[in-house]
Amino acid sequence: MTALVYAITLALLVGSVRSATPFLNHYLDGPSRDSLIRVLQNALNSKELSALHHGVVGLQALGIEVDATKAQAICELAKKASGASLSAVYHAISTASALKGCNMGTITGAKETIEAAAKQQKPTAQDLFFALAAAQGLNMKVNNVDFANALTNALKDDSAASLAYGLNAAALLDKGNAEKFMIRVEDIVGQADDVDGKFLQLEGGLSVTALAVHGIYALADKVNKSPNVKSDEAVKLANYLVSRRGVQMDRGAYLLVTTLKKLAHNNFQVPVVFSLASNMAVTDASQLLQIRVSNVLGESVGDLSVNIDTITHVASKEVVATRVQLARVAADPKRTLYEAKLDKAKTRGFYTVALTAGSQDKRLVGTNGASVKVKLLAKVRIEDVTVAIFDRELPKPTDLHKVKESSKLGRILDADSHSKMEIKFVVKEAKSGEAVTVHQAFVAFVHADTKQEIIFIATPDRANSYTFDVDFDKSAKDFEGLSGKYVVRLIIGDAAIANAVDWNLDAEPKLFVTCNKKADAKFAERVSHLVDSSALSVNANKAVPDYGVESVEANDIACICYTSGTTGLPKGAMLTHGSLTWNAEALVDAWRFTCSDVLLHCLPFYHVHGMFISLNCSLFTHSSIVYRQPKFNAEDALKWIPKSTVMMGVPTYYSRLLQHVDFNSDLTRRMRLFISGSAPLSLPLWEEFRQRTGSAILERYGMTEAAVITSNVYENEGRIPGSVGKILRGGKMRISETGIVEIKMPSVFRGYWRNPEKTRTEFTNDGFFITGDIGRIDDNGYLWILGRGKDLIISGGLNVYPKEVEDAVDSLPYVQESAVIGVPHVDFGEAVVTVCVLRADVDKQKVSVNLIDDLRPKLANYKLPKKAIFIDALPRNSMGKVQKNLLREQYRNLF
Repeated sequence: MTALVYAITLALLVGSVRSATPFLNHYLDGPSRDSLIRVLQNALNSKELSALHHGVVGLQALGIEVDATKAQAICELAKKASGASLSAVYHAISTASALKGCNMGTITGAKETIEAAAKQQKPTAQDLFFALAAAQGLNMKVNNVDFANALTNALKDDSAASLAYGLNAAALLDKGNAEKFMIRVEDIVGQADDVDGKFLQLEGGLSVTALAVHGIYALADKVNKSPNVKSDEAVKLANYLVSRRGVQMDRGAYLLVTTLKKLAHNNFQVPVVFSLASNMAVTDASQLLQIRVSNVLGESVGDLSVNIDTITHVASKEVVATRVQLARVAADPKRTLYEAKLDKAKTRGFYTVALTAGSQDKRLVGTNGASVKVKLLAKVRIEDVTVAIFDRELPKPTDLHKVKESSKLGRILDADSHSKMEIKFVVKEAKSGEAVTVHQAFVAFVHADTKQEIIFIATPDRANSYTFDVDFDKSAKDFEGLSGKYVVRLIIGDAAIANAVDWNLDAEPKLFVTCNKKADAKFAERVSHLVDSSALSVNANKAVPDYGVESVEANDIACICYTSGTTGLPKGAMLTHGSLTWNAEALVDAWRFTCSDVLLHCLPFYHVHGMFISLNCSLFTHSSIVYRQPKFNAEDALKWIPKSTVMMGVPTYYSRLLQHVDFNSDLTRRMRLFISGSAPLSLPLWEEFRQRTGSAILERYGMTEAAVITSNVYENEGRIPGSVGKILRGGKMRISETGIVEIKMPSVFRGYWRNPEKTRTEFTNDGFFITGDIGRIDDNGYLWILGRGKDLIISGGLNVYPKEVEDAVDSLPYVQESAVIGVPHVDFGEAVVTVCVLRADVDKQKVSVNLIDDLRPKLANYKLPKKAIFIDALPRNSMGKVQKNLLREQYRNLF
């Protein structure tokens, strides 16, 4: 037998519960650094001074020198800057200062423009920073008292952006004048929103947060005083910045790299990163585990004493090791790597490894409370496998066929509707020989010709011995009456085993379900072709066509499909043959459609979701479609789900299924994929569906103008609730400075029918389509939709994203669903209002008092609804999208 081999897979611990001590587990690694370099180098092709500034200075911060020829061209462009424009002077001088040999000389009017910034009646912190930075680049002396007084006046605007610019401006004053602005550090940190106990971010996202952090530590270094920032706050701010290392905009990339450099090299607080340096999969417990301990740039933070505090088995809570010291890797030239063995972990499963780093450097923060998750895998073997076919009237089989692991049965077994089949086996750990249970044990029947799959579950007894049996009379519907030869596969899977098993019990088809009698109606030969293909060919050759064939190009219009019009009037989107074909092929690949799939189609045909996305996946793979119309009915769907393999729907469909008492995992055991789109899928709905069925709904994102844009991964355990996944392969996606999702991909439409002006405004100069949706892209490339741009609420000058508030409201146990809108308010401009549908048997009067109080721990004060309204049902269009425009109109006079 194969010897037991343990494999240890490590992933940085990400808990759903807020960690008491935040820690960093990512830094600016090689791929992220390369990505930022590409963004910054692309900025050098721009003709705008601001983009050139970002590109040149950002690359300088990364140690990348601009090509001499390009540097000369940029320098000449900077010299042409207008001295009358403060921003032009700032960007030009900042650019030239970072280029070797670029002597700006004198910019006419620059001195006067810089000095005028301090004399404005209503100065802004941004203008003062631009002026002081330009003066520094020109080695120009300024009146520090005048600028300090102007900055004091400017910071009466205590918004996050104003304070961020103000701290950076203060850092450019002389020490005496700069020092009095240190008190504003506490003000800006206090405005930061805490996210999941791990991140701190300011209103305005990456740009404002990075600018603020840079200003905090630049000012602290200038006056040589520690900023009023707690260690945990410094770690959370750094965590947020590092999480945005996939930024694709030049300004964001420039601010990120310059701020990370300041975080890594300042005199007071240097966040420490614990990251995995060795391979995630370790095939031997004695193999050394390597942990990198570094700053946010991946550089050494000096000599450390790195220890494993505890190694704890997650399921049993057993502590298997304590106080294990890691040794520094002597051969590591960067002096960041430490290693240790995890050989004390024996039981397969998940472990939490808690880490601490000690140092004499008092600047280091985030050295306690870090953790990684460890998965200890064991190899298994399959033993005592027996297969039997016997009369269904008999209590047990009389003729058993034994099969050794990885071998073949070597015969065809005959069965009909009077027969039963039984398969028994035991799963054992290879080393100990102990019989174990696994998360997944399936027996699959695959038809030799049609490749149709029927999957059954094998269950263990008290001795951990698995038995599977099927009565072909009772299971005739599962086989859909299809007779023929079937391959039988034994499938074993578990998160804690190293060798998942997909074992064909025989290389040849082995189960022959047949009709021994003509009267047996349970199984019958299926008609494969209505007309014999050879006869069809002969007759077709005799036919004389009386019509012409028109060629179709990829850019020709295939359909004009009107948008759903949730935020404005519907528009006719011209979809081309090429765009529809590309999207269909991408989805067939992403969702792994095959000819054996059966799609349960309950969607309307007047929308791309039902007309193209669903249908084309089946048409392109020659698979089957069960079409149920005109309106979704949960009772009807329950009849067809057991016969289907894929279902596409909107969140309302899945909500209605969950409301049905008969909906359970037995009905869905054949379903390999539930897909949701066209409207946001709430987290409670996603989680309840997963718990009820064992299947995680795959949420994707799309729109009429581009069909499907992003999708969660196919693997069930890799789907992330709340995210709509990654851009389809071959597409490009970015977030604009205003937070809007922009895309470029072959599935994007050709334009709006008879509306060229609208078409022009919906595309950027470099060809990206502006979706109108507000979103963010995390460091793994997953898109998170925060709402429609037109749904954004500006309350008291602060941006409120409805999706964040809706998620918080929907998480309350008495709320079924909600919609968050902004309505006119005399004090705030717009007030946040939540319109809720409560669960049955809930006391509305009691909830109306408690709802906003229940939201306080979940949301910042300015995001809290000013009022909660309760209605029986949210207004929706035909695709299930909430029509917030109707709600805004209905409640516009609420305050």
